[in-house]
Amino acid sequence: QFTASTNPTGVTRPAYKNFVSDTSKVGITAEITIPFDFKSTDFTVKDTFDFDFGTIDNVKSFVLRAYFNNGFPVTLSPKFTFTDASYNTIYTIDGQTNALIKAATIDATGKVTAKTGTTSDFEFSALVVPNLSKVKKVIMSAGMTTANSGSQYTKIYSDYLMDVKIGAKAKLKQ
Repeated sequence: QFTASTNPTGVTRPAYKNFVSDTSKVGITAEITIPFDFKSTDFTVKDTFDFDFGTIDNVKSFVLRAYFNNGFPVTLSPKFTFTDASYNTIYTIDGQTNALIKAATIDATGKVTAKTGTTSDFEFSALVVPNLSKVKKVIMSAGMTTANSGSQYTKIYSDYLMDVKIGAKAKLKQ
């Protein structure tokens, strides 16, 4: 359980109040004891970072394939929005509609008993590819829900792992 507030009553502060801008950052420091017991439903993290597809002049279309062998008891549903420098959307990969990374299987105590593999394909069609050269930013938001739709406490141990393999299959212009 945690809460956060800005400009709380009764706290001495400068004459100016807190504000948020496009360069604001938040840092969180936590001490976690392993095993870490928790449950979560739709906890979301969001971040923006610079991105450039580079030269794709000879690419007609491509498919990005991602394989995740998840050893953590959490389902991750990320959404990637590719934008230009003014944050106009160019293309979106929406894993929030269908979970991109499914939770590992757990036992009654919340400990992982088996990893879960998930393969997802994302097609960048011939209509989309010409616009990818304009991409300058990616906005990533990821929802996280623990196993069994967040209804059961789960445990995180230091030996949990996730294997990730990403590849692309491209059709080139002739």
